Amino acid sequence: MLPKEYTTPMHMYDIEDNKLIELTKSTEERRISQNVPRQKVRLNLDRYIEMKGGIINHGLHKDVKEIEDDALADDITALWNAVKKHEDLWNPFSDFARSHLIPDENLNVNRRAGAIINALPCCWEENERAGNRLS
Repeated sequence: MLPKEYTTPMHMYDIEDNKLIELTKSTEERRISQNVPRQKVRLNLDRYIEMKGGIINHGLHKDVKEIEDDALADDITALWNAVKKHEDLWNPFSDFARSHLIPDENLNVNRRAGAIINALPCCWEENERAGNRLS
């Protein structure tokens, strides 16, 4: 209604695809792509993660960023690939891990599989209905 009344071009911008989508068929002189200079917008890491619903805790940054252990680098690459593949589930998973997979001073997690399964919200009701409490 407003774009028609005020002959204002309506649009949206797909940040990930870097694409302008014009929603109204305005006259050529009122098109946003014709009247506004194209700008190169780059997100920094903070803004990209914020757009995905996360936040970086800068207080937890470490001074050393290099990975000198090749086996550890492989693990980190595997973890990154899993995060990318299941990015919508990463925040709930990390919340679960932070609550239920607490490492010891050597960063080892010693939990029984049954305890972890019982802690999963999707399994609580199912296990109780079946009369199972895994431990």
